[in-house]
Amino acid sequence: MNWKAKALLHWMLSYAPLGNEIHYVIQRNVTKTLPRPAYRVENGLMHARNHMKSFSRYADRDIEDASVYEFGAGADMFVQLLLYSFGINRQVTVDLNKLLKTELVNDSIRKIENMSPDSFRRTPEKLVGNDGVEDLRKFYGIAYRAPFDARSTGLADQSVDFIVSSETVQFIPRKDLEEILIECHRVLKKNAIVSLSINCDDIYAYVDPSISVYNFLQYSDSLWRLYNSPKHYQNRLRHLDYLRLFASTGFEVVEDDCAEVTKQEADALKKITLDAKFQDYPLEELAVRTAHFVLRKNT
Repeated sequence: MNWKAKALLHWMLSYAPLGNEIHYVIQRNVTKTLPRPAYRVENGLMHARNHMKSFSRYADRDIEDASVYEFGAGADMFVQLLLYSFGINRQVTVDLNKLLKTELVNDSIRKIENMSPDSFRRTPEKLVGNDGVEDLRKFYGIAYRAPFDARSTGLADQSVDFIVSSETVQFIPRKDLEEILIECHRVLKKNAIVSLSINCDDIYAYVDPSISVYNFLQYSDSLWRLYNSPKHYQNRLRHLDYLRLFASTGFEVVEDDCAEVTKQEADALKKITLDAKFQDYPLEELAVRTAHFVLRKNT
């Protein structure tokens, strides 16, 4: 599909009545990205494992006793149910829009039941009913809250042991992300950590093979705004931007695990005529596509 056509579709869905429901029908019946396909199952498991490794390295308590907060809940609770399987008993997971779908949650439960990682402490066994939100809380200790503003959580100061987010940060405008990180700093206990998985790709490249994952770096802010709908927003922040943002909001980066840039990726970036906004970045910083950050609150 041509990426500009998809951008137009997302603009239409952003303002259409029942836009989220129409998008869900498209994802299920046209793009087949829901329920979660096999490659996204592996991706979700990777994120959950990275979060758990981060906690085990830096936390001073057992995961069963930890209070966990997540922004960017999604629709199927796959990562959250994996975290439950790894031993987390208390999760608050929030989203800007209410996207939760009972049938997708149950699909996640069935998929996880068929997994058998050695590090699982248990697997989810009960399917959720029509009141999926209540059943998630009752069966799995997952408090789902949406629509919800992660810039102002209402959680008490220094009340959270662990914060996670899986491939959500890149869809949040920079100013909002700064406020979310400030709020995370407020609610996090001293020396507690944040585990973030971030994707820096232009995700339109996933549906249009004629463009590269660096496509959006060609455009000025004013021109990119024409393609960047609220429904499919991408902030275009690069690896270096995130490092600066973490520092400015009071976090220490204790791990920065970014995927090594390949020659093929570097060559693809060199073919792009960069907008002036990106021309002063070192190529090796601009080309980073994915990263897992572990942040610590020291004050």
